[in-house]
Amino acid sequence: MLTRVSPQAPPFMIVHGDRDRIVPPAEGFALHDALARAGARSRFELLAGAGHEDAEFDSPPNLATTAAWLRAVLR
Repeated sequence: MLTRVSPQAPPFMIVHGDRDRIVPPAEGFALHDALARAGARSRFELLAGAGHEDAEFDSPPNLATTAAWLRAVLR
C-alpha cells in the first residue's frame, strides 16, 4: 500500500484507536507519515482507549472533528 503513495493522493484523515488489536496503530501512522513525506495532505488522530471499530469513533467529539476536517478539505 505504501508503494502507491504519491503527491497526487487525495486528502486523508486517518483515525486509529490506540487499543486496536487487529491493525496496529503504527500502521495507520506509517500511512500518514508516507503521505506527508510525499507531499500529500494527511491528518492522523489517535483515539485514546478505542479499539478496532469501537463506538468511540461515533462519539460526538470525534464526529465533530471529522466534520470540521471535511469542511476544511472540501472548501
